[in-house]
Amino acid sequence: IKNLSYLSTYYSTEKNFKDFNNFTHNFDLENFSKKKINLLNFNNKEINNGREFLKTKGTKEFSYVCFASRDSAYLKHRDSKFNWDYHNWRNCEIDNYNSAINFLSNKNIVCFRTGYKVEKKISFSNDKIIDYADSIDQSRLLDIYLPSKCMFSINAQSGLTLPLEFSCRPIVYVNWPDMHLNAWHNDSLVIFKKYYSNKKKRHLKFKEILDLDYEILGKDFKKIQKELDLSLEENDPEEIRDVVEEQFKRIKNEWEESLEEKTLQNKFWTIYEKKFIRSPSFRIGSNFLKKYSHLI
Repeated sequence: IKNLSYLSTYYSTEKNFKDFNNFTHNFDLENFSKKKINLLNFNNKEINNGREFLKTKGTKEFSYVCFASRDSAYLKHRDSKFNWDYHNWRNCEIDNYNSAINFLSNKNIVCFRTGYKVEKKISFSNDKIIDYADSIDQSRLLDIYLPSKCMFSINAQSGLTLPLEFSCRPIVYVNWPDMHLNAWHNDSLVIFKKYYSNKKKRHLKFKEILDLDYEILGKDFKKIQKELDLSLEENDPEEIRDVVEEQFKRIKNEWEESLEEKTLQNKFWTIYEKKFIRSPSFRIGSNFLKKYSHLI
């Protein structure tokens, strides 16, 4: 499981290409990206407990949606003496999910805000929008069971995506903070944070972000931010709603991809010069890519 990290596009870059080749040497890359391998299993008691919980919330397996942003609460809880601030560039505002989650609840879909230890409650909960992460129902079993049995999930870059990835559930990755993607994950969409250059008075192009030193980005984003005078912009509610609506329609087989959208998808992936494992069903959000086509 740990070695799945080598499938990230990060390991297809020049610096890490040797590691990438060593790991993938014995892989049938094309077929691997098409397989859906579930690495999570539950015993009968756990399955029954999970199903009973869903029943009390008016839903069942593969009929609900999970969602989560990222904040600093969990790591501060884990070790309050350690300085975790280098992760803050991945944080994002949960309230920006409001429009997307209400779109789903209006479709009669129960939505669970997942996670453990969060900085604030959601401001838009109702009988179909459940703040599980800040409830007495939160448990170790449900932390894994809920994402592994959902229709799909909406997530920022955090460890909360692991149960989803290990159980092959579709993901909408939002507010992704860099250009190194889990592109091997099937049936998933991603939209990015934007990097605005105050010096150049424009957004950085996707290739310019890709070319930034990822080692420094991950360990000391503030250093690059200060040196290049950058502002990091989160996805707005409309961008998140658009990509969530796209995922919903794709799952329901109601999405029709236009020629323009196919062309932009193909054009986007040309910014990566090295090979990497990418599922044919992993895509950039269509409306997001059209909106920022000038950044390709």
